[in-house]
Amino acid sequence: MNMFEKDGRIHLQLMHMDSGRMLMDFSIAKEMFNELRDHIIEHLLAFKMEELK
Repeated sequence: MNMFEKDGRIHLQLMHMDSGRMLMDFSIAKEMFNELRDHIIEHLLAFKMEELK
């Protein structure tokens, strides 16, 4: 997997390990990526707190 920032977008690329063929090439605006990341972290923390009860 390759992840990099270019032109204000976060790019994610997934390659097949044996053939080297591109399986996924995805990009998202950096602001949206940060919002998505924060949202996922909030849910993971809430889930962890529920597990600890």
